[in-house]
Amino acid sequence: MQHIWSVLFSLVFLAVSGASLWFLSEQIVKNGNDLQEKMQVVANDEQFDKESESLMNLLADTEDERTQLTQFILNDEHDIIRLLSEIDNFAVAQGVDLNTSRLDTKKAEGDFNELLATFVVKGNERAVIHAVKTLESLPYHSDVTSLQFHRSIKNENGVQEVAATIALVFSIQKYD
Repeated sequence: MQHIWSVLFSLVFLAVSGASLWFLSEQIVKNGNDLQEKMQVVANDEQFDKESESLMNLLADTEDERTQLTQFILNDEHDIIRLLSEIDNFAVAQGVDLNTSRLDTKKAEGDFNELLATFVVKGNERAVIHAVKTLESLPYHSDVTSLQFHRSIKNENGVQEVAATIALVFSIQKYD
């Protein structure tokens, strides 16, 4: 009888030991999975920190360039007046007659509104071509929407002149 109790005790001990080992292995696997998830979160955080630091360095490195770029975007009425004054002064210096035939603002999608401007430039051919090229390459965020040349225009002195009509769209910073 004692032998049966020993075998029975051994079987119960073996069953309890097996169940305990199974439970412990499940806990180890679960804890291992949790640890892997936490390690991934840490790795993601480290990557985010590196990218954030890289972005902050880029922002710091390009601050001067971004500040310089702001002078090429029209922000308000004062900037528009300054632009028009610069164009008028340039026309006088080039010896051409420049008239503004259209000047409108237009609300647009995105970060910018639009300033629609059309200029008529009259004078000798070389000066008009130079003035048009300069208007095309103004250092402002702008697009040429149309350009027309007219030849054989005689001024009041009977001298042949050239006229050009150029339409431009300038971006104006939108503030909400």
